[in-house]
Amino acid sequence: MSLDPTFILTCRRSGSTLLRVMLAGHPGLFSPPELNLAGYQTMRERESALGPCQSGLCRKHSCDQREGLQRAIMELRQIDESASRQVLQAMLEHNIPIRQVYDELIRLTSPRRVVDKSPLYTLRYENLQRIAELFPNAQYVHLHRHPYAVIHSLLRNGFEPSADKAEASWTTTNDNIRRFLLTIDRERQIVVPYEDLVSQPQSVMNELCSFLGVEFHSSVLSPYEGSRMTDGVRPGVPPPGDGNFGSHQSIDPKLGSIWRDFVPEQPLSEETLQVSSALGYHLMQVTTQA
Repeated sequence: MSLDPTFILTCRRSGSTLLRVMLAGHPGLFSPPELNLAGYQTMRERESALGPCQSGLCRKHSCDQREGLQRAIMELRQIDESASRQVLQAMLEHNIPIRQVYDELIRLTSPRRVVDKSPLYTLRYENLQRIAELFPNAQYVHLHRHPYAVIHSLLRNGFEPSADKAEASWTTTNDNIRRFLLTIDRERQIVVPYEDLVSQPQSVMNELCSFLGVEFHSSVLSPYEGSRMTDGVRPGVPPPGDGNFGSHQSIDPKLGSIWRDFVPEQPLSEETLQVSSALGYHLMQVTTQA
């Protein structure tokens, strides 16, 4: 099996933290918090672009989008925050190319496989093209969630300032993913609807493990058990990802149908309806009173 990473491609607020933590329990996989690497050429470019997340949810938790990589280094090298910060500083001083950073993660992880869950990648189609150039044998998991639930969550948690922008975020990212995957061999991609993940977790994870080339392991069904890098680089600060993850104690199947409570008040764009239909969400167009 190729040691090229597996990339979870998704829109924000689509359940990727849950899937990431589920996979982190598998002994054959290394699934850290958001690495946020593939969107950049070098570590200095990454450093200048990233920093504390500005969404309402992340500001509340002081989430820093650089710290997923630091948490991964702490885990792989079994070192503390101070020592891992020195490792990152050396990478910056030498302006290490991003491919070299990945190579080090792959080396430290082997024979396990790296799973990279970073929703920022899908905001720009060029990021996905860069991933394909870096890793010709990478596998891809397209995790998608009903647009109503995502639009509501993006607004409620302060990721987007308006319903229009929240809708555009869902549509653009999922359309980027769909167009990109048309250029990828079918055997290197799999689609995971969030609704199925929470309502039929064993079936979905059986299929996903088979796709990843690892045997099914029951620990993937218990994301709230064991150490899975859900703690941050320092006490009291969670890693990049869903700041609400810790408020649950188990996989909640009701979250798969919660979209029914969030029918938007304004009509969705034709593009959103087309992307939704392609993903299996056949929506009724919302009409407004004259």
